[in-house]
Amino acid sequence: MLELSLTVDWGEGPQTAQTNGWTVIQFERKTKQKYTQIAQQGLGMEDLYLLAWIALKDAGTVVPDFDRFCKQVKSVDVDAPDTNPTHGGATDEQ
Repeated sequence: MLELSLTVDWGEGPQTAQTNGWTVIQFERKTKQKYTQIAQQGLGMEDLYLLAWIALKDAGTVVPDFDRFCKQVKSVDVDAPDTNPTHGGATDEQ
């Protein structure tokens, strides 16, 4: 769950941002919560926007302060990784 691909539209057109370990550390520092707790309970809207904001900043995108960013966001979509272990794998067919 550390690596998510987020598609964010905050008025500049859709942009893709990737989360990673550093994104999660920054998230935990700002929220004073363990990411694993949030992952189990589900992400709230502010949590999702914060992850997107941090990830965009880490990618070098110039973003406004967090509150202004939240007011401008049109959409944030989580592009979850394929967790199907048989996807693309070998089959029993001969």
